[in-house]
Amino acid sequence: ISAVPRVGDSAAVPHPKRKNPHNPLKPPPERGTLASFALESLGEPEPLGDNEYDVVFTEKGPMGFQIDANAATLIVTEVEAGGMAAATGKIASGDTLVAINNERLDGKDFGEAVGVIGAADWPRRLRFVSAKAAAAASAGEEDDGSAGRGFLEVTWPEALAGLATPVELAEFGATEMLGCDVDVPLAVSDPLDGCAENAITLVEPGDGGGDAFVALNLAREARTGPPDAPLIITLRGTCPFPDKVHNVEASAGASGVVVINKDDTTFRMPGGSMPSAGMVTVPAVTLPKSFGMLLHEISLQTVPRARIISANDECAGDGNTVESFAFLPLPPDDSGTKLQREHGGMMFMWSNLGEATQGFVLAMFGPEPNAHIAGKLIFAKPFQACLAEGSAGLENAGQIRGNFAVVQRGACPFFEKVKHAQSSGAIAVIIVNSEPEDEKLMMVPAPPEMLKSFSVPTVMVSSTFEEIEIMERRSHHPIFARLVLYDEAIGAKRGF
Repeated sequence: ISAVPRVGDSAAVPHPKRKNPHNPLKPPPERGTLASFALESLGEPEPLGDNEYDVVFTEKGPMGFQIDANAATLIVTEVEAGGMAAATGKIASGDTLVAINNERLDGKDFGEAVGVIGAADWPRRLRFVSAKAAAAASAGEEDDGSAGRGFLEVTWPEALAGLATPVELAEFGATEMLGCDVDVPLAVSDPLDGCAENAITLVEPGDGGGDAFVALNLAREARTGPPDAPLIITLRGTCPFPDKVHNVEASAGASGVVVINKDDTTFRMPGGSMPSAGMVTVPAVTLPKSFGMLLHEISLQTVPRARIISANDECAGDGNTVESFAFLPLPPDDSGTKLQREHGGMMFMWSNLGEATQGFVLAMFGPEPNAHIAGKLIFAKPFQACLAEGSAGLENAGQIRGNFAVVQRGACPFFEKVKHAQSSGAIAVIIVNSEPEDEKLMMVPAPPEMLKSFSVPTVMVSSTFEEIEIMERRSHHPIFARLVLYDEAIGAKRGF
């Protein structure tokens, strides 16, 4: 967002360890908390107005939020992760700053307001109007936290169908999601930030995607008439939200716009008083960075389809289940596959070359996989993920971050392989059984004292998975995968 300075951007002042003047036995309160001595020095606050709330900052330093220099009111455009504003748990994008230390900011232009904020004494009491509470109140409802919230769910390719993530509707544009019965193609904006006025085009899927996949996608379910208007993916930043969404809608004919956030949260994009906010007619949503970048990568390979639905839609429950896997064949209940039936599931894989499945068994440590999480298969270097003492880590740690690490059995203990992959940022670890004569999968163990040190799902697959490795290395096509437990495959409810 252009011309948006940081609020309270004075130098941070670390406080030394000192005694609390009110109680020498207690340490001083953390900065950004509502400390009793701060409230006393600030005096009594004015009564709160409709949908207003107060936040007190007790220590000098950057307060950690930004406001829109172009809006008629002081609208918060970003709350910085890890900052003092974020630590309060109250301030959100779209909220409006209306007072500081009992001095009202209503009616002041941006420059005047920044001057008042910069001159305000510490500690500071800031008063905001909650955008969500105000929106709910205008609709005659109490704010239950669901206003503008919903899900984006992938409906094709089949191997990825049912992948879903929370999204949040903007304060401008259409007031409803597309709905349960509308699934549309996903496409990537070019430029990705969507900030080229009247010059937005769509990225063509490359390397075997392209026309063949477009034709296949649009022919599904015997669709007739013109191609569906796509749901277009853009990246947060560079220009104001209303300009971004309007550019994409006007230039590329979008049925909706998806803005990838800078972190794994969602928020309601503010419109302020910008003229472009009133020109947007389609739904615009934010979605978490990890899921958004995954959709971006898939959309560079093919033309996936998705729907965006409200949390209150009848089909919203589908976003928390994996009902599309009801067809998943369970293995026969014999000695060779009973372990997989009770403690495993299926890995679903997709690339431009086709789809595949592979059974797996869970390790004895780490969390269970979440079927709403997917990633690229990245084969570790070295493949066995065994490192010499003092090593800097896996050679391709940068590629592994945010994806599924594939490692080969052998040469070092299982738990060391997983530790190295986890340190590289893997979101799941796939251990390939390298012993063809031992096709029975096993629940990978770890020393008891280390069981709590693993934070990513770990599974074992059979040596036949090496055929997938060969295909990936020869074709240079990325392979996307997800892990689905058998209890999920038969319709068990699992929330985000």
